[in-house]
Amino acid sequence: MNSIIQELQSEAYDPKISTSNLLRKAYVVAKKLRITEFEEWLHEELNGYESYNKTPNYRDIKGDLRAWNPFQGWVPAIINDTELSSLASSSKVMQSIPELERLVQADSNGMVMQFADGLRNQLSEMFGVETNFQLHFGKSQIEKIIESVRNIVLDWALKLEEDGILGEGLSFTKEEKAKAKENEYNVNNYYGDIQNSQIQQNTTNSNQYMNFENIKESEVLKVIKLIKENLHGIEFNETDGAVVSSEIETIDAQLKSPKPNKNIIGQSLKTIRNLMEGMTGSLIASGVLYQIDQLIK
Repeated sequence: MNSIIQELQSEAYDPKISTSNLLRKAYVVAKKLRITEFEEWLHEELNGYESYNKTPNYRDIKGDLRAWNPFQGWVPAIINDTELSSLASSSKVMQSIPELERLVQADSNGMVMQFADGLRNQLSEMFGVETNFQLHFGKSQIEKIIESVRNIVLDWALKLEEDGILGEGLSFTKEEKAKAKENEYNVNNYYGDIQNSQIQQNTTNSNQYMNFENIKESEVLKVIKLIKENLHGIEFNETDGAVVSSEIETIDAQLKSPKPNKNIIGQSLKTIRNLMEGMTGSLIASGVLYQIDQLIK
């Protein structure tokens, strides 16, 4: 009987096999081997992500912000502020892989992302006109997301074989299940471009270690400037607002120091990020959150 792991490898580089079907087979493997982290990741890729802020960075897209003009149709929406323009032109694709595959099968090379009501209202307020907004981008960005997912599955299947886990048909031996339990299959090992993933393998009260030594001070200055300029537009409660202000003062003090402590800077940025994480209805908060994630990922 054939090995399901070797089948997974073979199908990963077979263009006739859809990524959706590949993910379903990989999900069976993760479920049977009780590899919780991959099981959760595969479930989200198959069904779509529920949290914008926990959507992996390989699902980032950039496009052209456009507004609806009743006389001219969809026209470019120009934001003079460079930072805000960059934020409004970036987003994450949260749809499931099956849905993305249906999109790329369409004839058009261009794609459109609609804005949620909260973001649309903020953009309307910014431009001083009540209208609709869209993000226009190329199909190739969606194709890249699908390929990234496919490559992750292939790398994972190769690692399983390397660890002596092959399976027979849809079954695995007790020894193979034990090996799977012994080895930590961390999703981050198969793609580095995910923003501070909170997915962890069967841990309780665990903390993720983050190395902030690679943070660039010039980039920190840009992010802090962005936060200060838009702090009034982010609806913190009184306590959270005080914490954010305190963390900004801490970062400012470190940046003025002859030898800034990057771990202190990183921890302060992480605190600010955590306070903003639930504010997905705010364009400003989501944009600032995105910039912090790019800095400390």
